[in-house]
Amino acid sequence: MNPEAAWAFIVERYAAPGRAEALLHEQERSGLDIVLHLFMEYLREREGRAVDDTLVAEAAAAVAAWRAQVITPLRSVRRLLKEAEAQLGAPAQPAEELRGIVKGAELRSERIELEMLCRWWGRRAAAA
Repeated sequence: MNPEAAWAFIVERYAAPGRAEALLHEQERSGLDIVLHLFMEYLREREGRAVDDTLVAEAAAAVAAWRAQVITPLRSVRRLLKEAEAQLGAPAQPAEELRGIVKGAELRSERIELEMLCRWWGRRAAAA
């Protein structure tokens, strides 16, 4: 599986009108893993694969540690920095610059998650 093609699909889907807001709302409400969710769409639509709860659970398990130890902490720091001056007394401009750096790291960590999912799928397909 080509991670570049999968990433392009995810970015395109995320950018569709109203889609980002809906996905982010669901992420806040229920903890939706947006990358995993869109990866499953990719498997269904571009790879013609059947996606069921078992497959989703397997994929989620393959990236669970990465999400818990890297993505979630980065997201928490980014969110905290959004209100850094009010909550922490940090100067607004430097905190906003740092927030941009953390946001970039968070995005990169999500891209790594996708690459992990692509490798997982490749191993799974090879074993079938």
